[in-house]
Amino acid sequence: MSPYLPFAPHGWSPERTEQFLQIIKTFDTPPHIKAAGITYNALGNMVRHIAAPHQAFLVVQGFLSVLLIVGLVLLYL
Repeated sequence: MSPYLPFAPHGWSPERTEQFLQIIKTFDTPPHIKAAGITYNALGNMVRHIAAPHQAFLVVQGFLSVLLIVGLVLLYL
């Protein structure tokens, strides 16, 4: 795709347009779609960057939350 950057299709010849469309069709096949979905998942990247440095904190807080819920259930039974 780098030969087509910066993207300025208004001056392209029909052959260049056809080459570009063929490349886009190649990227439209399922293996490329699945790879892009895994690699460029914005929500996954955000969660990974936020949660990764705080894994121990999140585990401890999750455990304490479970204990709190169990304690409240036992208190009101």
